[in-house]
Amino acid sequence: MNNNYCFLNISGSSLSRKGLLYLSIFLLALIGNSVSLCAQSEHVSIVEIESTFLTLQVEESSNGSFIQLCNNDQVIQKKIVQPIQKVEFKELIPSTIYRIDILNSENVIIDDFSIITKSLSSGEIRIYFNRNTDESFSNGSFADGETASVMEDAISERIDAAQHTLSICAYNTNRVSIVNALRRAHDRGVEVRLIADIDNNNTGLQSNIPFPVLYGSEGDGIMHNKFIITDAAFDDLAWVQTGSVNYTNLQMEIDPNNAILIQDKSLAQVYLMEFNEMWGGTGALPVSENAKFGQEKSDNTPHLLNINGTEVQSYFSPSDDTDAFIVDRIDAAEEEIDVALLIFTRWELRDALIAAHNRGVNVKVLVEDQENSQGVLDRFEQAGLTTYYIDNENTLLHHKYAIIDEGSSTAQPYVITGSQNWTYSGNTFNDENTLIFKDADIANIFRQEFQNLWQGTATSTDTEEFSTVDFDVKILHDQLNVSSSMEYDRVILSSTNGQYISILSTDDNNTDVSHLPTGIYVVTVSKDNKFSSKKIFID
Repeated sequence: MNNNYCFLNISGSSLSRKGLLYLSIFLLALIGNSVSLCAQSEHVSIVEIESTFLTLQVEESSNGSFIQLCNNDQVIQKKIVQPIQKVEFKELIPSTIYRIDILNSENVIIDDFSIITKSLSSGEIRIYFNRNTDESFSNGSFADGETASVMEDAISERIDAAQHTLSICAYNTNRVSIVNALRRAHDRGVEVRLIADIDNNNTGLQSNIPFPVLYGSEGDGIMHNKFIITDAAFDDLAWVQTGSVNYTNLQMEIDPNNAILIQDKSLAQVYLMEFNEMWGGTGALPVSENAKFGQEKSDNTPHLLNINGTEVQSYFSPSDDTDAFIVDRIDAAEEEIDVALLIFTRWELRDALIAAHNRGVNVKVLVEDQENSQGVLDRFEQAGLTTYYIDNENTLLHHKYAIIDEGSSTAQPYVITGSQNWTYSGNTFNDENTLIFKDADIANIFRQEFQNLWQGTATSTDTEEFSTVDFDVKILHDQLNVSSSMEYDRVILSSTNGQYISILSTDDNNTDVSHLPTGIYVVTVSKDNKFSSKKIFID
């Protein structure tokens, strides 16, 4: 008997997002192998996070107020006796989420946030690109892979290594190797749970999938995450894979993307908390009536982690106001900011980059979707920023990353990456994930990839491997016309984020596009599982 599960969640209501008031960022000195992090709230900064203890600094309080740490098993309360005071909590449990409450003298909670202790995991971080990097910029660090096949194998191997649980958020899935790896995991007894976007075809999930799939969300946003969590309950087995790449043929083979693999139980617990909020529970099957997407979600996950001595910040959209923390990092930049994006429309991030440029920071921006980003690009040009439009009809620059102060001898280097495009929808409506790494080697590895893109070498297509079909595409009287002297299997029309709009057979060379919004689209012709793509502008 075939168990083909399919669940639907509809979350179209617009609810207010929970928001803590983030008034200041405090960066404190690094102590040994501990991580000195930033202010979590108006009242508290985090000084150290370790496996069994943490140190907080109360920034604003009055004599007689309290700070307490609690979870399901313990509550530790301490009195604040000075306006500014450091507070230590000891004998804690590794990889455990605790809630920090600030209480006034009447014992009423006036502020709260979550924190997670450092794990006992290795903290290994692997970085993959599906395009070449410029290793002449290396500081001695290199990507773990810079080809499509190596990146794909790394993701498949992580799935194959799962022993107990697999939780996956996938905006779009059609890559046979990934789907087959999930099937193998299910067949050997791994609990597999998958969340996909409701508006995508997700063609890889349409045939006899033996594990449960929850589709969400319906409303103003999309479920745009792409991450995998394996064995989150185990120190040595827990991994998180995230980045910009969708699990599709074009995204893995052709479009410039990145994937990051992190062996850390604490990060896995944070991502699992977000996954379960969308899943509607912690069980093997989703609970649709409890599932929350988009603006229904809460800002309830820990944001600051110590991953084996590396400071990592984790944010989920739309609940966490991720753009505010990206702005914080841009505002703190001292020397250089390199940005590579599919699309750029977010005014707050635009203005932060212009302000950085005006104070002498060297800002370079790569953008794929020029048409929809034109308003931002025009302002950059007026301000004198260096911008470059990736004008290659065969690929879509799909990254969403920024590199800050890489190689600086005085400033702290950061990398910002994940699934979130720098758009209003990305921050306000879509389900997204973003990581911010404070690490010189990670920043250098991304710099190598950026330099190769900047020099224009990473956007050229290998015609022998990918251009198996020579074809022309044009718009005539609101009809998209595809013509070729060679035979082909099918034609796919998709948006720049990989969402299918139409799949045409070989018998129908035309499709009506009069209903589509103005913008850049991708036409892909396939033959024998090889693909050739061209971009076209629809007015």
